[in-house]
Amino acid sequence: MIYLHARNARSVAEREEFLGMVREELMVPSSILRDKGVVLNWAEIREMAASGWVSFGGHTMHHPVLSYLNDPGEVQHQVIECSAIMEQQLGQHVRIFAYPIGKAEHINEVAVEAVRSAGYDWAVTTIYGFNTPKSNPLQLRRIEIDMERHWLLLAADVAGLRKPLVPVFSYASNLLSASRRFVHLRPRLSQLKRQSF
Repeated sequence: MIYLHARNARSVAEREEFLGMVREELMVPSSILRDKGVVLNWAEIREMAASGWVSFGGHTMHHPVLSYLNDPGEVQHQVIECSAIMEQQLGQHVRIFAYPIGKAEHINEVAVEAVRSAGYDWAVTTIYGFNTPKSNPLQLRRIEIDMERHWLLLAADVAGLRKPLVPVFSYASNLLSASRRFVHLRPRLSQLKRQSF
């Protein structure tokens, strides 16, 4: 209930006021509210970005659900200010944005226009699916990756080949299962063969 009320707030100020009231009602000690440190500081972020192995993108200033905000100016501020601070700290253009929560109902035209105005080259949603050259670069879909899955299956998914290859994968999987069963049965079959003579 608290999470939904905070997430569905119509402004960052409304959310912060509500959370302040909750902290007060629950008598949360102020010592718990102090910043315990950030996951990464700007020096670490700059070092990672300079490595060429990691890039950083925008995600708003305070993680509001952009389509729920009443004021288009607040949407603009959340997106554009995030980009400005990141570019100032990193010393380079920030090319990508990720929409908070990111489902279709969390993104509206005001949010997409704010992302465009901020100068992002593309933006990702959490909507499952594949992208084509005709996809809107400011509303890119994503697929989930199971780290336990073989990389060839991931490649087939990304290339859009998995569905056409399902019969092949099923046949190969059945052959593999049968061969495993046979390997386990082989000693028993040899034993039965010897007993029959």
